[in-house]
Formats: sequence, C-alpha cells, structure tokens
Amino acid sequence: MSIPTDPKLTRLKKTLQHLKGKIRVRVGGLLFDDADDPNALVLVEHDGIWSDEPFWTSPGGGVEFGESLQEALVREVKEETGLDVEVGTLRYILDFIRPPLHAVSFYFECRAPDGLDALSTGSDPELGNGQLIRNVRMVPFGELQGLNVYPEGMGEWLPEDARSGFEGGVQFVGALR
Repeated sequence: MSIPTDPKLTRLKKTLQHLKGKIRVRVGGLLFDDADDPNALVLVEHDGIWSDEPFWTSPGGGVEFGESLQEALVREVKEETGLDVEVGTLRYILDFIRPPLHAVSFYFECRAPDGLDALSTGSDPELGNGQLIRNVRMVPFGELQGLNVYPEGMGEWLPEDARSGFEGGVQFVGALR
C-alpha cells in the first residue's frame, strides 16, 4: 500500500535536489504604495518551506541562464503579481546559506508605471501543480512585524530605510544561516 504524498512537498523535494550543491542567483522587487511617501509594500505569501508556517517575501525568484538581473526581475514580478514593472535602484544584497540551499539575492526598488490596480495572485510556472504561492497583497508597514517576513528582519529595517529614501545606499544584509 502506498502512502499519499503532498504534491507540493514532492515538487519541493525535487527542486531542492536540483539546487543542492549549487549557488542560486535570485532577484526580489521592492514595490511600494507610494515612491515618495512609502507606507506599504507588495508581498507574496508562500507555503512554509522550513516549517509549516507560511512566509512573506517580495516578488521575485531565480535568474535564468543568459538573463540579466533586471530581465529576471521583470519576468518574476509579472509571473507572481500580474504587474509590469520598471526596475530601479539596487537596495539590498543577501547571502542565504541554509543547506541544502545557497542563494545570493539582489533586491531592487521597482515601480509599476501603470499602477498597482492589476495586482493579483500569480504562480511559479516551474512548480506546475505544486504551487507554493498562497496570496499577493499590499502590506502596510505596520503589519510587517506581525508576519513571518523573509529575509528575516526585513519587517523591522525596511520601513525605516524606505522612508529615509535608502540614504544608506546599497546594503549587504549579511549571510542568513
């Protein structure tokens, strides 16, 4: 007798196996409600990977071979949120090392020239029926600390950085283990 398996877990195990022993390059988009006076950020809710608790992160994903960081970010944001974006300034770099995964992530400020009205919950085409995306929405800064936000700590430092106009320039967030 076979034991039924969750298709999401099966797909995740296959993805992790494919990435094991490799460094993945990722991009993330920082889309604010108002570029001049930011008070909220577009976030994507995912099923938990390291625990049963879902987590929230900015839209983004892996860079494909031959694709620039900016091209990958435009594609990933469209897939996950339905929005067309213009990529702006690089704001954060993160080194994520949690075996079997290792990813270097680049977070860029973005803007949606046609506005945010088309914001919708998209998908990760590479995951087929094993989707991890649960929801996409504009999250007010005041709610960030109550959510499981990735990268860890972002809910604390991002609002201040955004409101100051990122006066600290590009920041290396560090290595998350």
